[in-house]
Amino acid sequence: MAYLAEEVHASSLGSAMGSYIAGTTVGGLVGRVVPSLVVDVSNWRVALFVCSLTTLAGTVVFAVLVPRSQFFTPKSANVHATIANVAAHVRNPVLIKLFALGFALMGGFVTVYNYLGYRLAAPSFGLASSVVGLLFVLYLAGTWTSVVAGRLADRRGRSLVLGVALPITVIGLLLTVPHALAAIVVGVGVFTGGFFAAHTVASGWVGAVAHRDRAEASALYLFSYYLGGSVAGAFGGVVYSVGGWPATIWFVGALLFAGSLLVALLVRGNQRPAVAVAAA
Repeated sequence: MAYLAEEVHASSLGSAMGSYIAGTTVGGLVGRVVPSLVVDVSNWRVALFVCSLTTLAGTVVFAVLVPRSQFFTPKSANVHATIANVAAHVRNPVLIKLFALGFALMGGFVTVYNYLGYRLAAPSFGLASSVVGLLFVLYLAGTWTSVVAGRLADRRGRSLVLGVALPITVIGLLLTVPHALAAIVVGVGVFTGGFFAAHTVASGWVGAVAHRDRAEASALYLFSYYLGGSVAGAFGGVVYSVGGWPATIWFVGALLFAGSLLVALLVRGNQRPAVAVAAA
């Protein structure tokens, strides 16, 4: 994220970030479908080994093909400077909202994908693990929406795209309520598309807001993002074990509602400079 913010012109940052996030959707797809297929014919250790080999191959390809940085300025790194940079970002109200948004988005996303598999494997549906793993093919919806959202953010503004992506995510979540496999599949696809569109815009916004020390800003966003997946995702399992899928819907819905409030605050804050200029 920091690399793209430094190397790509601001007018194209959304598109570049969309392509990057699209790549992560393919990685997420491969990292779930491949192990789910391997575990049906072997065991989880072999599945993890195959997944690790895939990751290693991707790392080598990246190291060979990534263009060398043209605008990066090296600087000495030490604990004191890092703490000061992090503290400066934490005092930025826009970045704080984006960090919190990342937490809410990933918490809801991980909860849905982690525990929907248990619902589909339960006797009421009785799907095999390999079939449940194919659900992650719906990541491809995020591959498309990431690219589209990035381009739209460059042309129409981040606020507009975020304001549309969150309601779409909520609609997708609600479509998974019925006890019908077709509705669930469609709902997860819509949910995934909305999530990755929002994540793309939020990621690009962090790089645009942080005019310096972008590595620390990106790290804080990703820390919050994966903290949401870890904490809210784990708590979502408790919710699912107690109240099943209906309770999980309420839990994820609460996270998305919080995310929608954050988006509203971001949009309002983003409009203030324009209003001030117009008044002047």
